[in-house]
Amino acid sequence: KAWEGEKRAALKKAKALKGKKGKEALAAVESEYEAKLKELEAKLQEQLALVGGGEGDESSTNAKEPEDTTAPSETTATDDQMSEKERKLEKARRKKEKQRQKELERQQEEEEIAKNAGPNMRVVELQQLQSTLLTPKHLKIAEVAADGHCLYRAVG
Repeated sequence: KAWEGEKRAALKKAKALKGKKGKEALAAVESEYEAKLKELEAKLQEQLALVGGGEGDESSTNAKEPEDTTAPSETTATDDQMSEKERKLEKARRKKEKQRQKELERQQEEEEIAKNAGPNMRVVELQQLQSTLLTPKHLKIAEVAADGHCLYRAVG
């Protein structure tokens, strides 16, 4: 994977060049990495031959493996792109989940503070108004939705 990353970086640098020099640099990078790939495949063949010993069956199956690895290298590029997209989506999902968790913790803290703060001043004031002024005169307080016309609705 590191080798593929190096190749992508080198190709990106080569594509940044314009004109004839860019094409030459791109071709040079391609040929260089093709040579490196052939060299790696040769090393793999040697190692497989050493591991496989003198048995013909294993060496024939091992000879097929490098050919199979070249085909997945093409698909691994698309897999890398897909996994990168999936990784980004997963990261975004984790970030949203973390934000939700933070918001939930903040709300729980506010509720805990409200519980420990004692009686709400608004509730205490409404109870005093109810007992001293409103009940003797048979009046009541009606809640009005806070919008642009709430003052007029409260009076009416």
